[in-house]
Amino acid sequence: MRGKMKNRRKFSKIFFILYIAGLIAIIARPWIRDYGFTSDALLPMILTIVLLGAAWYISFASAVIVHEFGHLIFGLLTGYTFAAIGFGHHLFLMRDGRLRRFVYKLPGALGFCTMEVPDMKDGSFPFALYLLGGAFGNTFLALVCIFAFVSGIGSGVLFFPHSFLLFAFVNAYLAIVSILPIKTKFLNTDGKQLFDLLKHKNMRKSFWACEKISAAQYRGVKFEDIPSEWFNETDDTQSVYAASIRAVRFLARTETDEPKEVCALIEKEISENHALSGTAKGLLTCMRIYYESIGERDAGTLKKLITQTQIDFMKRMKNVPSVIQTEYAYALLVEKDVREASRIKARLEKISKKYPFPAEIDTAKKLIARADEISKSESPNVNGDM
Repeated sequence: MRGKMKNRRKFSKIFFILYIAGLIAIIARPWIRDYGFTSDALLPMILTIVLLGAAWYISFASAVIVHEFGHLIFGLLTGYTFAAIGFGHHLFLMRDGRLRRFVYKLPGALGFCTMEVPDMKDGSFPFALYLLGGAFGNTFLALVCIFAFVSGIGSGVLFFPHSFLLFAFVNAYLAIVSILPIKTKFLNTDGKQLFDLLKHKNMRKSFWACEKISAAQYRGVKFEDIPSEWFNETDDTQSVYAASIRAVRFLARTETDEPKEVCALIEKEISENHALSGTAKGLLTCMRIYYESIGERDAGTLKKLITQTQIDFMKRMKNVPSVIQTEYAYALLVEKDVREASRIKARLEKISKKYPFPAEIDTAKKLIARADEISKSESPNVNGDM
């Protein structure tokens, strides 16, 4: 498994380097053709490339930030309560009465905003403005940038006025994409969520419960302390929200479950629950690999589970406790690589202080300890403390 992951990383790095080199060549070719390859022409060309790259990065980052703050503002205006907001690998949430920063990235998302949905009244709650808030924020900034360009703000400063057009384009693009009803591998767009909730009323309770559970987790509430009715208050069984609720409940199983029983339940859930998101399916498969590693360790089954898709998923989620515990059990009990298992275990300790969900850390440590006990019983001379 580690060998496949290393080869995949190498290919990605080579592709990225070639891509950047190609972009530079496209920009440099007409410049060299018109001005020649001289020192006087080279410096402006390099400066232009650097400034264009910086402008693109800043415009894209600002568009993501504005999009998430759009959700936040319109959520607050419609009765939602702030839970968490994230940009890239940076997550900000309220914990113990103050704003704290953690290292966490939601798979498939450049940014995200999680809010606690208001209580339902007569089976209804506001959701349209909250879901459209991100697109509204991007549209507003795009219009402001177009106005700045037309007004000639920054004229005479390199290509500064035209950077407003770049900002406008990126924000308009993000606004349009977010309101289109698109289902992606890991997440649905805001437009897809809104379309489903407007079309299928029975999905609304599942969406409401999902938001409640998610907000509680960001506040640091332990799974066992989350109101049980949130997991049952829905007559929807096939939507991505209902599937996510079942997946969360399933992933929170205790560390004392029998491996064979858990493997059978996970296989049944994945095969029958077609609405599972890519993230939920990947995490369930990860849990299956863990229990297979501490249980029967059938080579054929493990080979079937550890596909290239699963390897890529685990690479993206490498700092998630459930992934770390799985890699640890596989390295220790299947590959019999104590040194690699020790490095994986150290990674869990490293992320513990900055990971936003302490309950997941605790569960991972218990499951790692369970793998240690199995390793000790099979190889009494091996140091289980590592």
